[in-house]
Amino acid sequence: RRDGFVVRFRQGGALFEHQRLPATWTRPLFACLKALGKGESQDLTGSSEWTIPFLFKKRPISVRVTTTHGRHGESAVLHIEERERERRTLDELGLGELQRAALAEMLAARDGLVLFAGPSGGGLTTTLQSALTHLAGPGKKLVALEGKLELELEDALQVELDPALGLTYADGARTLVAQDPDVFLVGAIDGVDAGRAVLEAAMGPRLVLTTLPILGASEALARLIALDVDPYLVAERLRGVVSQRLVR
Repeated sequence: RRDGFVVRFRQGGALFEHQRLPATWTRPLFACLKALGKGESQDLTGSSEWTIPFLFKKRPISVRVTTTHGRHGESAVLHIEERERERRTLDELGLGELQRAALAEMLAARDGLVLFAGPSGGGLTTTLQSALTHLAGPGKKLVALEGKLELELEDALQVELDPALGLTYADGARTLVAQDPDVFLVGAIDGVDAGRAVLEAAMGPRLVLTTLPILGASEALARLIALDVDPYLVAERLRGVVSQRLVR
């Protein structure tokens, strides 16, 4: 804001105003945040992203900071993440018996595509990680291509995106297929090229898990086809759609 600095918290999906500070605090606060990032981003004029690690009650925590410039100044979003969060099983996700059985049936497929749909912040990452935990075993090779490595999975080969080096979801999906995974997680379908790469991966002898940033399962087929994916490929390879969102 032009007349001050607003601090807001998002809890349970809803945004609440916590405090308003003088506009003169803005530049020192952003300089402090970027200094805490240990020099990962010191550009005070452009958008940037970095991580601040710290301990809270002896638990390692990461604050992922994303900033951008607007008409009246700079804006920052801080995501608080547990660096050693315990993995949840499917039974710990709070699913009903029918939902749990339907998800387990999808994950039992030997090949094809399982799509997780829902808005950002709705718990898709937690569900995906639970699915990988459910599928892990000595007879399966798991490969995960993720935008941010939020949780370490000992049983999986995890690769983090690096757009600066040209590693996108589309390129990574095509490259990592050569690692011969039995289960392949691609963090998101973020465009036409990524959609095609994910369907190409699902054509082989592997189960592919991915997400789409849409509101519900009913939009999944339309969105895949809108990404210029051939309808017959969707019909042949899609094993199911899991739709979830935050309830408050």
